[in-house]
Amino acid sequence: VAQEEPFAVRIWEDASGALAAVLANIQVFLDPERIVMGGTVWKGASRLRVLTTEKVKKLLPPAYSMKLVTSRLGDEAGIWGAAYMALTLLDGEVNHAS
Repeated sequence: VAQEEPFAVRIWEDASGALAAVLANIQVFLDPERIVMGGTVWKGASRLRVLTTEKVKKLLPPAYSMKLVTSRLGDEAGIWGAAYMALTLLDGEVNHAS
């Protein structure tokens, strides 16, 4: 996307601003150790990553910092998460039945 195109610049600004607001709220209310981002758009759009990261830093109160990382599992993160969750639930049922 050409940076000179005003409509495209506005789209990037709006999208990164909305995402930054959500991430800042997650950080303040849940205080996670890190937030992992993934997916095709996040991994493929460096401009989105940069703008979002800059905006989150401006939105967070001084007492907060956020570790925003890119998923190493890529598009398979959902499958791995579901498998982990299933195994955890099954393990709980097996241990509970013992």
